Amino acid sequence: MRSSAGVCTSAIDSKSVPDDDGGAERGALVVVGTPIGNLGDLSPRVIEVLRVADVLACEDTRRTRSLLSHAGLASGGRLRSVPAHGESEHVRWVVDAVAGGKRVAVITDAGMPG
Repeated sequence: MRSSAGVCTSAIDSKSVPDDDGGAERGALVVVGTPIGNLGDLSPRVIEVLRVADVLACEDTRRTRSLLSHAGLASGGRLRSVPAHGESEHVRWVVDAVAGGKRVAVITDAGMPG
């Protein structure tokens, strides 16, 4: 699904998506499903998404740090807290980040974001 802000997808390439007119690259919004219970169920594709994302928008930064640690990845200052109880306040920031060319991965504590 495409929007004027960028690309919304369930997977992300290692590069941003080029704009239709061949100009500047657009960002991407990736919805990341995480394992419920067993971190060993983390897929290689999810690990790649977490590795290349510019921003990791997550419900709980502590749980996401644990997930990153299990995958052997550093947070590198990419974590952005987007708690479920206040997510509407953070939507504009996420949309602006994608529009600005950032690859944003949206991560919940467990399961698929709703």
